Amino acid sequence: MLGGVLTAYGALDVGVGLPRCETEGAAFCTGVFLPIGIGLPVMIWGIATNTGSRSAVNESPVTGQRGSLFVVPTHQFAGRPDTPGVSLGGTF
Repeated sequence: MLGGVLTAYGALDVGVGLPRCETEGAAFCTGVFLPIGIGLPVMIWGIATNTGSRSAVNESPVTGQRGSLFVVPTHQFAGRPDTPGVSLGGTF
């Protein structure tokens, strides 16, 4: 959203400031084109990120690729038989 607002402002700024660009100098021209130069890539990045996120939500993982976690109680911990413990494992 920020990229779209900055791009719209930059387009308006270019439309208004372009005719004065030659008479005002390089610093003025930089200020005229800077908002659209920053806003357009931010807007493209935002659209690409949003599209990628929406498509990732709609896709469910394949059954064989789902992660699993298991907890197994053990009768010893750190090689000592009198200390109970658990073993954790899983696939991701």
